[in-house]
Amino acid sequence: MYKTQKQRVTEYLLAHKKHGATNFEMMMKLHVCDVRKIISDIRNEGIYKISFEWETSKLGTAYKRYFIKKAK
Repeated sequence: MYKTQKQRVTEYLLAHKKHGATNFEMMMKLHVCDVRKIISDIRNEGIYKISFEWETSKLGTAYKRYFIKKAK
């Protein structure tokens, strides 16, 4: 059955709970374009809380790694 992009991102983040996921990882593996908007939609539903940590690559580029957990 067809899954929405929001469902795919939610399931991916839940499957990678401890490690989290970057915007780029989700774009490449899930074939979604606007991960930030999808994460915003997931947050607005209030079912899950999505947090992030800033990381820096070896080249000095900063990016976010997203983590998900159930909202209380």
